[in-house]
Amino acid sequence: MTKPKSRITKITVARLYNLGRYEHVRYEISAEVERSGKPTQVFVDLLSTLCRLKPVSKPPMYDSAVAALDKAEDTLSAYDKEHLEEYREMVKDYAAALALRWEAVKN
Repeated sequence: MTKPKSRITKITVARLYNLGRYEHVRYEISAEVERSGKPTQVFVDLLSTLCRLKPVSKPPMYDSAVAALDKAEDTLSAYDKEHLEEYREMVKDYAAALALRWEAVKN
């Protein structure tokens, strides 16, 4: 008599994210594996979605960078003038991270 083979029917993946200041958030998502589906692919898809749900923290200098970018260049301090490109990158990267997370939340 042969043993029946076990079959994975559902996969759940969870992540705990530390938000700082003694706060955290936990996300858990599950998916059923179709009879002809591949559990490994379902796991990879869930993990990918979960990674995109990671909370996005605003960079420490973000507000200062936005304020500097909103000013006319001739009114900026020498420090801000030297860091304009860095500020632009910071704002662009933060917006991209928020957009990626928003896409994950919508799906």
